[in-house]
Amino acid sequence: MVLVLAATLMLGHVALAVTIINRLHGIGLRRPILKLIDWLWYLFLFGVPLLVGSWYLQITVEGMRRARDLPATLATGYMAICTAAAVCAVLHILVRGLNQQTSAKLISNHTARVNIGELLGHANVATPVTRCFNAIPGNQILDLHIHEKTIQITQLDPRLDGLSITHLSDLHFTGQLKRSFYDQVVDEANQLSSDLIAITGDIIDKPQCFPWITQTLSKLQARYGVFVVLGNHEQRLKNEQKVRSTLTEAGLMDIGSRWQQGDHNGAEFWLAGNERPWFGTAPEMSKVKAEAGSENPLKILLAHTPDLLGWACRQGFDLMLAGHTHGGQVRFPIIGPVLSPSVQGTRFASGVFYHSPTLLHVSRGIAGTRPLRINCPPELTKLVLARN
Repeated sequence: MVLVLAATLMLGHVALAVTIINRLHGIGLRRPILKLIDWLWYLFLFGVPLLVGSWYLQITVEGMRRARDLPATLATGYMAICTAAAVCAVLHILVRGLNQQTSAKLISNHTARVNIGELLGHANVATPVTRCFNAIPGNQILDLHIHEKTIQITQLDPRLDGLSITHLSDLHFTGQLKRSFYDQVVDEANQLSSDLIAITGDIIDKPQCFPWITQTLSKLQARYGVFVVLGNHEQRLKNEQKVRSTLTEAGLMDIGSRWQQGDHNGAEFWLAGNERPWFGTAPEMSKVKAEAGSENPLKILLAHTPDLLGWACRQGFDLMLAGHTHGGQVRFPIIGPVLSPSVQGTRFASGVFYHSPTLLHVSRGIAGTRPLRINCPPELTKLVLARN
């Protein structure tokens, strides 16, 4: 009975801690504040169980008279909170399991696997720490999965049927993986031969990796171009203008806080970028209606976080592309992802979701600052648009 109680309390404590940290990492706080929060969170995650455990051992030794102490009152109160949190966590897992289904808007998904570690050898792993992580059984940081997904867009102009978009996200140029890894990713992206390429943020983390943008990303090729928005990790460089100018010099089109019109087979489509809550302002989409040549052009949003889905729906976007969550990076059997930096928690960790009128695609991304992926391989996706 004691073990069951202890397990319940630990489940509730961890569930509460994860809920807090996911939301705090999803609201756009500055890096110094987040670092302080992370330290406090680790203290909370590991320190509180030790304090409560110490109190429990004391009352078993000294008797229940200590139960009237203030620390005891706080401990019993938190134990009650943890019990409630554990019940909520179990219910959430059960409900998610019952309701978890791929959006009917996803017509097909063909997946190919390219193990870059086997293809290029471990020479593309740059640091000793990354090599240690890569040696963990089941770690998939070099196991690229390439998806070709056919998705259904409501009221798609017949002339846009078959329009294709390669979606890349969260490349994280940190230096943990060598440029050869990203060269291979770019080669695989080009082989998809999409009409356009969209990169949804967190491209570069370290200043020494700036040359990689021109040496590697400049090789990306698509019929209508390569479009990009920034994410929260570009904010850490504290040089937004250099990031944008380097991307532009490499031939990529920065659409942060703005939009751009395109044409496919004589049909109009619009691309817009929203980098909130980290950069700029939301693009003023009311002007699109005034400038659009057709009554209902296809509208595509590039955003870093899926938390902007509500805004996208209100603006009438047909398709939204996002990343940021990395699919959780570690996905447990039955439970699924746990850590996901979003105010929605793990709800939009990765995959295809439909909230009328917007279809959302969330990429697991290519890399990360923590070189660990279990049951959550890096993702490169070609989206092919289809009519209802």
